[in-house]
Amino acid sequence: MRIPPYAPTAIAIDAFGNVWIANANNSVTELAHTGAALSGATGFTAGGLNAPTAIAIDTAGNAWITNSNSSLTELTSTGSAASGSPFMGGGLNSPTSIAFDLFGNSWISNSGNNSVSEFSANGSAVSSTGYPATGISTPVGVSVSPR
Repeated sequence: MRIPPYAPTAIAIDAFGNVWIANANNSVTELAHTGAALSGATGFTAGGLNAPTAIAIDTAGNAWITNSNSSLTELTSTGSAASGSPFMGGGLNSPTSIAFDLFGNSWISNSGNNSVSEFSANGSAVSSTGYPATGISTPVGVSVSPR
């Protein structure tokens, strides 16, 4: 049985080739590389998901999802909420994208306050109010160099 995503907003692929899809209906769908649903009929809904806007998979296989309510959700590779999730603060303000650096820190673009936020691998905010920079205006994406 195939479970289609509902109003998908973002997509990420894990190390096993599974597809993780953030859905506007406060859920995340996981599909095997063959298209078979791994997340059940309603998808994963734990961790304070709120109209997700972006998703990325860390090196441990956990999915990190930015939410419209300016929070950050971490789901384990099995779809359960990680301890402390959802995370807040760090300057999150209408987050639009997420990427990881070599240290496992997440970097999040914020269109609401023209900044980027940084969170450690355990979900603690590294940036207190986000990192604004001259020339950043309503960012919609972020990328981290692999070196």
